[in-house]
Amino acid sequence: MLDSLFHRQSLDDLFNESIEQVKVERGLSPKTIQSYRETLHLFQSFINSDQLSLQYWTVDYLRPFFHYGRNDRGWAVRTYHIHHNNLKKFGDWLLSTKRIRQNPLLQIQKPKQAIVKKKGLKIEQVHKLLYVALLKSSALPFLCIRNHAIISLALQTGLRMSEIINLKINDLHFHDRHIHVRAGKGNKDRFVSIPNDLQSTLDVYLKEHERFYRMKTLILFPSKSGKLFVAREFRRLTERLSKLANIPFSSHDLRRTYASNLSKHGVSAFIIQEQLGHSDIRVTMRYVSHDPEDKRRIFKNIQLYG
Repeated sequence: MLDSLFHRQSLDDLFNESIEQVKVERGLSPKTIQSYRETLHLFQSFINSDQLSLQYWTVDYLRPFFHYGRNDRGWAVRTYHIHHNNLKKFGDWLLSTKRIRQNPLLQIQKPKQAIVKKKGLKIEQVHKLLYVALLKSSALPFLCIRNHAIISLALQTGLRMSEIINLKINDLHFHDRHIHVRAGKGNKDRFVSIPNDLQSTLDVYLKEHERFYRMKTLILFPSKSGKLFVAREFRRLTERLSKLANIPFSSHDLRRTYASNLSKHGVSAFIIQEQLGHSDIRVTMRYVSHDPEDKRRIFKNIQLYG
């Protein structure tokens, strides 16, 4: 009787209930929630029903859905993994709340995903980009200084675009030599260490910030009007700098550049993981250098017991 009642429950209603729970407990971002919703919508479209009940949450329906995505829609391996992970997490929630006895996603394999080493910008590209940001990125001198500080911070901390946008002046702790990143990915706080030259760059910028905004905003990198620098404006800035410097890059390439250069200087993958805010070390390993020349250089100067 109970199983029959559960099977008549709408997947949409259960999904919304699960989202409300994990939003509180795990602090999911709107982007992650949207990804979950898109996956469920694709599954509904495949079954050709707007009102799916729990009786469709079986291997017999889910496996053909993934075969359809791979063979008919041409999903890349990464896309397959995203949809599989999204539905598996929903299945885990159904299992934890005793709506189902086992998660059918565990019976559906994922294609092997090759680990691609992500490379960042070359050193000469970094220098050119910083030069363009400081001297050519705006007709307004203050905005040139701001843009230079943004790019410098991204290259020397590896912060995500959303994390940079949401920084406040009081998140800078120069005495302790770190930045307090609040509610980063996964709604997690972390402290990111900063090097000397970045601190000097930010010192100069903060003086100009005070002069330009006259203490009317605590946002570290506001727009010209003093409001929050939204993601669209940030992307517009990187596109303009990319065109001026003739260097194709995205904001995430600055993060990759930071991580790969830490690795080349012999920094532990676990420290890089902490700096970047990765929850899984396997993500960090995409940036770790395996260049034989880097390995020779590191071991040439190492003194384990000196």
